[in-house]
Amino acid sequence: MAFELKDFEKDVIERSREIPVVVDFWAAWCGPCKMLGPVIEKMAGEAEGKWELVKINTEDHPQVALDCQIASIPDVRLFRDGKEVAEFKGFMPEEQIAEWLQKFLPSIHADRIGTAHQLAEEGKLDEALDMASEILGLEPGNGEFRLTAAAWALRIDPGGSLKLLEKVTEDSDLHDQAAAIRVLAEFMSSADQILAQSDGPKAEAFGRGLDACRSGDTEAWVDAWLEVLERKKDFGAGKLLHACKAIFRFLGPRHPVSARFYRRLTSALY
Repeated sequence: MAFELKDFEKDVIERSREIPVVVDFWAAWCGPCKMLGPVIEKMAGEAEGKWELVKINTEDHPQVALDCQIASIPDVRLFRDGKEVAEFKGFMPEEQIAEWLQKFLPSIHADRIGTAHQLAEEGKLDEALDMASEILGLEPGNGEFRLTAAAWALRIDPGGSLKLLEKVTEDSDLHDQAAAIRVLAEFMSSADQILAQSDGPKAEAFGRGLDACRSGDTEAWVDAWLEVLERKKDFGAGKLLHACKAIFRFLGPRHPVSARFYRRLTSALY
C-alpha cells in the first residue's frame, strides 16, 4: 500500500513537524481494520494536503506497536509537531472521523477566522457573521467556530443563531454548549417583549442586562440579570432563570464570569 510505513521516525515523527500525520495501526486478520482501512484511505486521498496517512501493520512492525503501547486494533493516532496529540480506537464511520480530525487539525481558514474574531471584537457583528457564513460554507465541520458564530448571532439575530446550530448533532461533543446557546437564542427572541411587559427596578436591571448582552459585555450582562433574579426568581414566567442557567452552561465552570457569579445564581435559587 502507498500509505504503508517505512521508517517511523522519518515517516511519522519528522514528517509531522511539517504536516499532521494520521497513523492507522492495523493487521490483516482484524475485521474492523478491514472496514476502517478503505474509509480512512479514501479520506487521506481527499485531504488536499491538510494531513497525511501512514498505515502500520502491527504484524510487520511489532516493535513499533510495542513502543506505541498498542493494546487493540484498529488504533488510530494523530501526530503534530513530532508529538501524538489524539487517538481513537475501533471502527468509526467517515463523518465521525471527520469530526475527530476537525478538533485537532489546524484550520486552513485560520487567518480568516482570526479576522472574523477581530471584527466581532470591534463590534462589527454583521461583517463578522458574513465572514463566518462563508468560512462555515467551506468548512462545515468546524464545530467550535460554528458555536462562536452562533454566540455572536445571539446578540443581533437570535434566529440566525438557531440556524447555525442546526448542524450540531446530539452525538457531538459540543452538543451541551450548543443546547445552552439554543436556550439563550430562544429567550433573546422574546426578550424585548418581556421587557415591555415589565416595570420598576426589575425591568431596569433586565434592560441593562439585555443591552450588555447585545454589546458583548458578559460580566455586566450576568450581573444585571442575576440582580433581576434576586428580586424576582420567576421573572419572565421563569424563563430568565433558565436563560441564566444556560449562560453558565455555555461559559463553563472555568470562565472568569462563572467563577465570579455562579454562587450568586445558586443563592438566588434558594
